[in-house]
Formats: sequence, C-alpha cells, structure tokens
Amino acid sequence: MQKILIRKLSDYPYVDENMEERFTFLNLKTSKDLYEYFVDTPFEEATKELELDIKGLTYLKRLMDVTRLRYVSAIIATVLVESGYDSVKKIACAEQMSLHEAFHNINQALQLYKGKLGKNDVLFLIEDAKFYTSFDIEEA
Repeated sequence: MQKILIRKLSDYPYVDENMEERFTFLNLKTSKDLYEYFVDTPFEEATKELELDIKGLTYLKRLMDVTRLRYVSAIIATVLVESGYDSVKKIACAEQMSLHEAFHNINQALQLYKGKLGKNDVLFLIEDAKFYTSFDIEEA
C-alpha cells in the first residue's frame, strides 16, 4: 500500500473555525490523523466528539478517503467529492471522460480549483486509485 499523503485540515474549504477547534481538541492536525481517527473510532463516537451530524461526518470521511491519492490536494478532494466521485473505489471504477466532465462541471460551478485537470491527469488519478482500498463509508 502506498503512503498516505498529509494535508493540513485547515486547507479544506468547508472546515470552519468551530471544526478546527474540535480537531485541535482531539489532536487531529492533518488528513492522515483524521483518516486514522475514522478508521479507529466508531461512527457514533465520532459524531459526538466532532459534533457533526451523520451527513457532515460522512462528508469528512469521503474527503479523507480521496485525499489519500497522490497529488490530490484538499481542494481537488473537495471537487471530487462534490462531483460524486467520493471514494477511492468510485474513482478506481470511473470512466475517464465521465470523471473529467464531472470534475470540470462541478469546479466551474464552485470555482474552487484554479488549475486545469487534464484528461491525462484524470487517467493517472483513476490508475492511482486502483492501488488503494477504500474504507467502508456506506454504513453512514
């Protein structure tokens, strides 16, 4: 298995000050910390500790899942999740042009990613995703 990449939790667009305080209280500083927290912490306990509803917690889990991929920043992870490619498994099974179009359309609406994700970048992303096993977020 490849090394989990580390992103600052404050880099995610939807992480607000209250959420950052809860992360700090739980000593969660990076995407790796939060990913491992989700792996080790029962869902109900995590909702209480992070003071999130099921939808919010599931969203964070999905962000942390796709952030494991190489070169996926907090911003790219957010666009992927918003575009429906919200797990490593879904990305691994994606069709290149469909993922490219979905990413482009959502990013055009949200204006989060300033760069351009090319078709070859999408193919790399799909191939990279095939190396990972997504943790089960469907229980949410």
